[in-house]
Amino acid sequence: YLSIPIRKDVQVAFDYYVGQSEKYWLNKGMYSEGMIALALQRLDKPKQPALIVKSLKERSLNSEEMGMYWKYPSVYYWYQAPIETHALMIELFDEVANDAQAVDDLKTWLLKNRQTTHCKTTKATASAVYALLLRGDNWLVETQDVGIYFGGKKFEQSTLEKEAGSGYFKHKFGAENITSDMANVKVVNPNKN
Repeated sequence: YLSIPIRKDVQVAFDYYVGQSEKYWLNKGMYSEGMIALALQRLDKPKQPALIVKSLKERSLNSEEMGMYWKYPSVYYWYQAPIETHALMIELFDEVANDAQAVDDLKTWLLKNRQTTHCKTTKATASAVYALLLRGDNWLVETQDVGIYFGGKKFEQSTLEKEAGSGYFKHKFGAENITSDMANVKVVNPNKN
């Protein structure tokens, strides 16, 4: 990852700060811990990055619906921003831990969070898009339609206009087309994700 050699007159300082990051990474905040782990991993010092990932995983919250996440503090400084921190965690769990399940769970939280809130900055938006598209499995290559059934009858969606990439669509039923058996809804996903 270091494309240029370190000058001899700064090597001592560089080594000192690498040693400080190896020794004092704990309680630096999630974003800093993630950056330290990635930097040390890229310097071929895998011991501390593995410990950092383990520590972060132990502090995480996990649920089937929300995926993997942490309780983020109120944002005051740039290194406390939740979306950017979460995007960095996706990069960290992919590159250092090589944990595909954790990456998918982290992506789940990012998408669920996006359903209820907006990214407050362009940096947050860029970080989220980067994390979703460049790490782990590509969720956008799944192309089979999800089967939607109302009262046992399959909803025909082949003629509907869908959003590129996500497959999102919206359909309004007229009052005359709604029956009580439509209250029974079944969704079948033939895709991997």
